[in-house]
Amino acid sequence: MFKQLGSIIAGIFIIIVTSNINHRYFARFSRSFLVLSVILLVCTIFAGETINVATRTLVIPFLGIRIQPSEVAKIAIIIYVAKILAMHQDDKEKMAKKFKPVIINTTIVTALILKDNLSTALLIFFVVLIMLYIGGMALKYIFGTIVVGISALALLILLASYIPFLERNATWISRIEQKFAPPEKQDKNLNYQATQAKIAVASGGILGKGPGNSVQRNFLPQSYSDFIYAIIAEEYGLWGALFILIAYFILLARIGTIVSKSNNTFPALMIIGFGVLFLTQALINMGVSVGVLPVTGQPLPMVSWGTTSMLCTSIALGAILSVSVIANMKKIAVEENEENNENEENENE
Repeated sequence: MFKQLGSIIAGIFIIIVTSNINHRYFARFSRSFLVLSVILLVCTIFAGETINVATRTLVIPFLGIRIQPSEVAKIAIIIYVAKILAMHQDDKEKMAKKFKPVIINTTIVTALILKDNLSTALLIFFVVLIMLYIGGMALKYIFGTIVVGISALALLILLASYIPFLERNATWISRIEQKFAPPEKQDKNLNYQATQAKIAVASGGILGKGPGNSVQRNFLPQSYSDFIYAIIAEEYGLWGALFILIAYFILLARIGTIVSKSNNTFPALMIIGFGVLFLTQALINMGVSVGVLPVTGQPLPMVSWGTTSMLCTSIALGAILSVSVIANMKKIAVEENEENNENEENENE
């Protein structure tokens, strides 16, 4: 509890600091941020901490701090893609040339994450595709990327038994098979998490058992992170679960309002990417908790336990607020200018 409280306090501090940084600096250092995230991902592969057969955590030497580089990579790739797409928006020929660096860097990031975290790799791939579409990239490039991506993933799954570093392939397949298998053919051991999550959701009812009164948190693995939405439904009931769901859509709507006020392409694309990331990640977490999606590990933004996720989310929220502040300042400046012009005209008359 105290560790999470410390993460929240640090997150609030990061939001305040980041919201006062001009979004131009995000664009200026986007490549450096991306390179740093790639270096962290590579270090994780060779020197990361393995938990439950997955190597997702990197321990910083001498400090003993554990971070998840994939969370850093999510933010870095969105900022980088937004910067690339914002360049030469009016030139269609140059727009087509942007496709290559975007796809190359996205492929590098997703390939480094894919081995131990398929859902995060697919999430990044999806967010980038949305950004490409909104950024004005030709549909033939987007559809071509989808076809190639799906084909490459299918080929990897088929050949995974011959590839030494894809040992989690069996986990991917079993989770999908268990999700769509008839009840009588489901393995209780493999389906344990999903079953316990369903019990938590069902036992919560309409009003829930009350804060801190969850029973399933004692039986459900990752009840504080990947399956926290099931515990929320158990303790706060249907209304509490709906409140969380609606809150994410409100956040996306507010981001849309900020985008409409922004006159620059880069900040608009950047915060759209963040908004799509937050909502998609939240829907995956909720879908897994209520049994709609196969079991996979995605944190619930701003809710799940986890320092790296909280701090990276705070950076993104600070960036969104930074764009909002600048947009409001420009709006006020325009209104003051119009008011001054009207006063001058009245004085002249």
